[in-house]
Amino acid sequence: MSSDARPATPPEDPPVASPEAPSTASPAGAGPPWVEYLRSVVEIAWHGAVLRIEAGPVEAGPVEPGTSGAAVPVRFAVVTACNPDSARRPEAENRRATAALRDRLLRQGLPFVAAVGYSPDLTWVEPGFALVDAAGPDVRALCADFGQAAYFDLAPGRLQVVDRHGRSRGGSRPRVSAVPPGRSVLATPAGSPAGGG
Repeated sequence: MSSDARPATPPEDPPVASPEAPSTASPAGAGPPWVEYLRSVVEIAWHGAVLRIEAGPVEAGPVEPGTSGAAVPVRFAVVTACNPDSARRPEAENRRATAALRDRLLRQGLPFVAAVGYSPDLTWVEPGFALVDAAGPDVRALCADFGQAAYFDLAPGRLQVVDRHGRSRGGSRPRVSAVPPGRSVLATPAGSPAGGG
């Protein structure tokens, strides 16, 4: 666990920016759209800045941590409670689910910061949280309880999509950059635990 990562006062609810639109979920029985997870962009609030993580060339199976280029500073597990089972939900329902996830993280004492995952064209936006140095079983339990198929496992030099059963669904060596002020999709809430606000 990072020395500056600790639960604190709850952040405000992050905005749910996903537009109301027909579901673009996978056809029944087709399973989660793993390739869409791997195309996602993730932003994480960290020490007064916002980090943007974009996948590099996708690799099948587990990706070992790398050392080239910019990297995330610690290990993060990025989870959301929005749009369970990859089916769009009304904004109000997503806000309630996000608040319930935040409350659970605080009750469990898991250190976290604000995060958001989104499609490059911004047609799918899901606010959530980046858990700092979280254990896989804790994250998988959250995914199962909040109807999420997978989470992002970010480590220095590696972005991995891990399903709720702990199986890698592919990954890449991501590009990590600082987001210029005013250019972030993430609305960084004040008082974000773990050094994010």
